[in-house]
Amino acid sequence: MKADQAITFLKTIPIFHEVSADELTRLAESGGERPFAAGDVLVPPHHQEAALLVVVQGECQAFIEHAGLGFEIELRRIYPGDYFGLEAAVTGAHSAACLRASTDGAALVLGKASLERLLENSLAFSRAVNRVLSSELQQTIREAHGIQFIRLQDFPDAKTVCRLLPPRISSMCRCLAVAQDGDRVTVAMVNPSDLKTRTFIHQALHDFRVQFVAVTDDDFERHGRRILGEILERSSVTANLERMRYQDPQGELWPVGGTSEENLLFEVLSVAVSRNASDVHFEPSEGSARVRLRIDGRMISLEREIPAATFRQLGTRIKVLSELDTTRIRRPQDGRFVVYLDDRRVEFRASVSPSYRGEKIVLRVVAPNAQMSELSNLILAPPLEQLARDLFESPSGLILVTGPSGAGKTTTLYAALNSIVAQDRGISIVTIEDPVEYDLPFATQFQVNRETGMDFANILRSVLRQDPDVLLVGEIRDRESAAMAAEAAMTGHLVLSSLHTYSALEAIIRLRDLNVEPYLIAAALHGVITQQLVPRLVPGCTEVVPPDDPIVQRLRQAGLWNGEVPGQLLRGCDTPGGPFGGEQGRVAIFEMLSITPALRAVIDASGSITDLTAALDPQSYSSFLDYAQFLLGEGLVAPERVAAVLPTGPTLLRAADHGAWQRSELAPDAALPITAFEAVHRAGDGDH
Repeated sequence: MKADQAITFLKTIPIFHEVSADELTRLAESGGERPFAAGDVLVPPHHQEAALLVVVQGECQAFIEHAGLGFEIELRRIYPGDYFGLEAAVTGAHSAACLRASTDGAALVLGKASLERLLENSLAFSRAVNRVLSSELQQTIREAHGIQFIRLQDFPDAKTVCRLLPPRISSMCRCLAVAQDGDRVTVAMVNPSDLKTRTFIHQALHDFRVQFVAVTDDDFERHGRRILGEILERSSVTANLERMRYQDPQGELWPVGGTSEENLLFEVLSVAVSRNASDVHFEPSEGSARVRLRIDGRMISLEREIPAATFRQLGTRIKVLSELDTTRIRRPQDGRFVVYLDDRRVEFRASVSPSYRGEKIVLRVVAPNAQMSELSNLILAPPLEQLARDLFESPSGLILVTGPSGAGKTTTLYAALNSIVAQDRGISIVTIEDPVEYDLPFATQFQVNRETGMDFANILRSVLRQDPDVLLVGEIRDRESAAMAAEAAMTGHLVLSSLHTYSALEAIIRLRDLNVEPYLIAAALHGVITQQLVPRLVPGCTEVVPPDDPIVQRLRQAGLWNGEVPGQLLRGCDTPGGPFGGEQGRVAIFEMLSITPALRAVIDASGSITDLTAALDPQSYSSFLDYAQFLLGEGLVAPERVAAVLPTGPTLLRAADHGAWQRSELAPDAALPITAFEAVHRAGDGDH
């Protein structure tokens, strides 16, 4: 590694954040890079040479040899950007810890003399080192050398002392607080060499000095579970959390709460569930972290900010609940956990990503038992609803639902399955999803798990051997899954899936980009539904848009408003006691395409987007403009919301002189011909 690369690398490590470039240059030049192979012991037992090893590539394992117990105790994993031997390097103190390479890699070796000079010259580095040396991790390394076994029956005060840890934590971590002497607490663990759990217990008992002892699995099951059961029966939770329960990995339900950080977490989750939030964002900043909820596609901040120290504790709680590695802070992690609010099961999908100021955590709220939507509640225009039903009730073929992320594609696909089952319950339905969003009693559902080889393509290949009638593939992501879905649609299966495109014709181009043969697309594809979500106006919380408002002119230029459509343009307004901005919930703007023989021929011939556009039939195609105009005329959405999601520039419009569709630029005052939705509205046919 060159000197400039070493400086850049060291600058990413917290203890070197505030060290000047000149000082880092001298430090890097005095050190050297040391390659290692898997299994190499980089720091053997009783090693006398003091140096700081900073892992550049690969992974290492810090451990101690416990002669009394006859086995090694793992202290932690060392990943790129982590270091080992700081205490010995800067103080000369002997460490019982050893270091072994788990994979091939390399490390920077920084000698004791170089670090001592840096300590003398850099006050910022000295402070950083002091913080590290006083951390709980270093205490754990020193204490782990003398773990002893105990018997729970020898600690009669355990029934009282164990209250220091919430019963759920004791049960999940298989540990029990058994004795207290002032600010020192003795915790018995079935696996005291589990550093992740020990770190979490240190944080849970942050007001105490913790000593760990070992207890046999049989002793814990016989006596520990009994003690925990008695405490659990007498425990109580705060009033605002008494309706919520946490489900541990074994499926058991436990009351939530205990520490202030844990109470805060579940209070936030309660608010998220009660306000129908789709995501909870914990965003670190300088000295604190803010909490924001995504509601109806918009980010809403909660008033209370979380101090940085509390946020770190809260982040550890989330990792433990999600079964993630609490010591890994430099790599993204994903997990999940489940809570019950009354009888409602709510799953939270956790995503933890390292950022400049700390780990950002996002919890996706999933309610698998939620009531599925009906097509009639999603597609509000009767002509378009009927077109969608005709597509979904086809005996075979590929039906795609497309749109950007968060556009409600999965909701539409599930509504389609609901409609199919309502028509015929004597069919076999299989879904392949990542993740499973709803619990479908009428379908066999498969969860994608790439770590075990269960990706979309492999599951699809296996499921097709079982000959399902209807197959839902959550998303087409690669050439293999796209080709297999198309081939399944050609062999008598109805295949529903999704793509990320912004228009129906783009879905055809996207399949080509995935190297699906044009003849296969033409033969398999039966229809495409594209959608985007916009906020929905609440009746009684609206105001009329003045005719001279600039947004009206913008709509005229886009061909969305000509003043002839019944009703008036409305936008939301703040009403005392009403929803924020006069909007609540969301409604979809749809584009629908049914593949006609003429269009199929163009697809088979690999026609361009211009050729595809020219082949569109107004009887089997409805554009975003059609549906957006319908929503505006019904007073369901604000014009600003429509303008924000529709594409700018040329748009697909119905030609006035023939039934084809063409790309054109409307003049500012150009009139839009009557659409099917306007005809239905003017005839008074249909309740919208």
